[in-house]
Amino acid sequence: MMNVLIVDDDPTGNKLLRVHFELKGHTVFIAENGMEGLLFVDKSQPIDLIISDVNMPVANGYTFLMMVRRHPQYKDTPFIVYSASFTDHAHESLALELGADRYVRKSGQIKPIIQAAEELVNA
Repeated sequence: MMNVLIVDDDPTGNKLLRVHFELKGHTVFIAENGMEGLLFVDKSQPIDLIISDVNMPVANGYTFLMMVRRHPQYKDTPFIVYSASFTDHAHESLALELGADRYVRKSGQIKPIIQAAEELVNA
């Protein structure tokens, strides 16, 4: 079973993802922005998968991604960036250049995020 960190300021999306992962037996942590996400990264509990939105208050997803990739324990942890606001190719390229493993456009459905997560952790 995995520890999954979801970093997003959308409570509805967080709840949908949490329910999905918890029904599969995983432990889910929720942070509402990148700074809160870093608090989970700095705890002793290991995180096996990170899913982060881009557009958030305090610290956006790109800033959070860069900080996570600098952390020795999490430089290789599967990291999915997803966004409903920043959906063009330039934003996808930026996320991948900064170290994201996948970039998923939010569509109101969680299936693309779940599929990306399953591909990454089963690779």
